[in-house]
Amino acid sequence: MLGFLRRNCADIGTNSKRTLDLSFVRSHLGHASEIWAPQTTVHHLRILEGVQRRATRFILNCSHKVSVRPDYKSRLKLLNVLPLCYWHEFRDICFFYKCMHKYCNIIVNEYTNIITGRTRNAINSNLRPNRVRTSLFRDSFFNRIVPLWNNISLDIRETKALSTFKVNLFNYFFNKFIANFGISRIQKWKTVCPHCRSINRKNCC
Repeated sequence: MLGFLRRNCADIGTNSKRTLDLSFVRSHLGHASEIWAPQTTVHHLRILEGVQRRATRFILNCSHKVSVRPDYKSRLKLLNVLPLCYWHEFRDICFFYKCMHKYCNIIVNEYTNIITGRTRNAINSNLRPNRVRTSLFRDSFFNRIVPLWNNISLDIRETKALSTFKVNLFNYFFNKFIANFGISRIQKWKTVCPHCRSINRKNCC
């Protein structure tokens, strides 16, 4: 799809290219990502992010010379777009929010539940992690959502309106992207490090 846009839409404006990319390319890369999005396979994470790298070069008419064009992070800032790895997490959290607030016909308590009691986790309404034995089960949706959900602030989680929740969540991820995202540091491409499974540690791996 990106090749089709590059062949047929090379001469249109930047805003139009951005809209086409989000509508035709990025939407394919996000379709049902709650099911298939890679979590720990570094090779697959690089392949997916590579598609968006090429898309940002196309949108901004960047030179093929690496020394001339802005780097990937700068291009994402100019376009106000999240990296795909963060965007998949954004989609995961939005879907879980919909499940929690009955937008979807899924009973969340059958898969995970909120910690109760007088601990700090209970006060913050954190989710209780399940015990897992295999990486396949660990990376399934209702298990991998636990650290993602617990990691965002309680103010965002308790937002009542879905539209406001999405805006606040996007701002959270964009600020996180500006502060932490490193092109060569794939450990920062996910909330949970793909290598050592640590959560938001500054010096993981």
